Amino acid sequence: MKKGPFNSITLSGIGRCPCFWVVALAFVLRLNFLQNLAGSPFFDPIPGGNDRALYDELAQKIAAGHLFPSGVFEYMPLYPWFLGMIYSLAGNPNLYLAGWAGILMDTATTALIIQLARQTGVSATWSAAGGLLYAVFPTAIIYSAVGMPNTLNTLLLISWIVSASGLIDKTPRRTWFLSGLVAGITTLGFAGMLLINLAASLFWLVRFPRNAACLVIFWLGLSLPLSVTAIHNWRAEGRFVLVTAHGGFNFFMGNHENASGYPVQIAGFRGDAGSLLADARKEAERIAGHPLSAAEFSKHWSDQAWNFICSHPLQELRLIGLKLLKFWNRYEYDDLRLLPMLRLSGAAFTWPVWPSFAWLAWGGLLGLFMARSCNLLKISVLAGMTGIVLFFITARYRLTLAPPLAALAAAGAMQLVETLRSKKTPASRLLASLPAIGILMIVNLPLSPSMNFQALDHYNTAAYLLARGLPDAALEQAARGLREKGSWPDLHFVAGNAFFCQRRFAEAEAAYRQVLKLKPQDASAHFNLALASLEQKNKLTAINELTATLQIDPRHAKAGALLLELKEKRQIKPRPVARLPDAQNMTHSP
Repeated sequence: MKKGPFNSITLSGIGRCPCFWVVALAFVLRLNFLQNLAGSPFFDPIPGGNDRALYDELAQKIAAGHLFPSGVFEYMPLYPWFLGMIYSLAGNPNLYLAGWAGILMDTATTALIIQLARQTGVSATWSAAGGLLYAVFPTAIIYSAVGMPNTLNTLLLISWIVSASGLIDKTPRRTWFLSGLVAGITTLGFAGMLLINLAASLFWLVRFPRNAACLVIFWLGLSLPLSVTAIHNWRAEGRFVLVTAHGGFNFFMGNHENASGYPVQIAGFRGDAGSLLADARKEAERIAGHPLSAAEFSKHWSDQAWNFICSHPLQELRLIGLKLLKFWNRYEYDDLRLLPMLRLSGAAFTWPVWPSFAWLAWGGLLGLFMARSCNLLKISVLAGMTGIVLFFITARYRLTLAPPLAALAAAGAMQLVETLRSKKTPASRLLASLPAIGILMIVNLPLSPSMNFQALDHYNTAAYLLARGLPDAALEQAARGLREKGSWPDLHFVAGNAFFCQRRFAEAEAAYRQVLKLKPQDASAHFNLALASLEQKNKLTAINELTATLQIDPRHAKAGALLLELKEKRQIKPRPVARLPDAQNMTHSP
């Protein structure tokens, strides 16, 4: 094992150490982003809007002493526990402190990328280059500061690979146990770790066939953290669920007749995360004819996916091939749409030359084919990729494997340069560079979705700004989105809400009517139109629209209460924005 990049560094030698400056750059970029984000409207998540809000709500419950849910776990528990601990120490929900924890963890991840590359025989310069790929990667910078589990998962995964790469036949058994313990803890945050450990165990079994006892000890350490969730889940619902019951619907999202490799909106289901799961549960219970537990809900959708796979094997094989290509593709499908919103609003990453995933993908594939002495690193990437491909490809899922890809990129690039230098003629150099050229073509295949994400990003930005009490900025974003896709009802809806908040009720009414022209069964649009009509003293129209709202959604409590109030009183005096319109949450597909 080679020395780490920071061993034997003296104060006088710091200026000559590229590894040090790469790690310092990673810290500065993340700290600068956190400072900019904290002063923007996008820092706090919108309640119910997406997974950022979910983890924030879970962490608040954990900080209040509710470490375990009443039923089985419906989420990966590691990060909510970690974030809840931060909230508990801070005495209140403190996303800024959580952001500081994230940037420190991601800075450590950058250092470990360099350490891992050095362990595999890569020079200090090329190791620093691998760390640099991750240090300046916008997706990694963003997710380090927004209160999401990806940064913790990447740190744990790269830490495990660094430590497990040193496991040999004569390694003390307590070290095997500790490695298994870290792997088990990582699995509580990153489900793909199970496949990585299965693949690694097969590798070790072939490499150390006479020392199977070490593998038993490794799996004993791994099973301890998982036993905590499995025992709780058994006690909660009487079913064996190893970690979480949310995997069934995600499995279906990635494997059905209309699946595209990215998470696509299911026909008839709403687009935001919370509503999507609620609609999925409602549909599963409708088919079953009775309420379902969380484990039963997960099994229902998992069975639907397996039915598709078994009845359409050729289509599933094509889908798997497509997902493999999309895993290595330069296009980043971020279902939270964080980077586009930050760019559209001018909050961050407005410089157009920020590096994309293409560099990590190209270098990672190059390392898989050309790097030497990287067996466990390659196994971890391939097994982790398999775990993601079983479901669907998103930027944040793929981000977990970005650090090992960066280490592989350093090894592959160094090997490519050495190979080219060893060739004496231009023809032989061209021949030696063909694999790198072929990989570059694979990475840049035109596989981006056909949907209009620019309009979607304007909508999400407008919804965020409106939730933060900035109707002028929200209306500007909605107008820009409508120029991209004027037929999308959600853009008219958010524009109507912005007009409503500006007390421009006639324009709000026109926007809601446009929504209903495009989407007649939108209960929220009918309700908001009733409010806009009421503010203009059009009581009859308001009553008609409230009635229409309840016909579509009989459980719309605000519509029922207001209709009763209107029928009981002859006159209603409008109060300045006394009745707030229904809002719509963030969505990932139009």
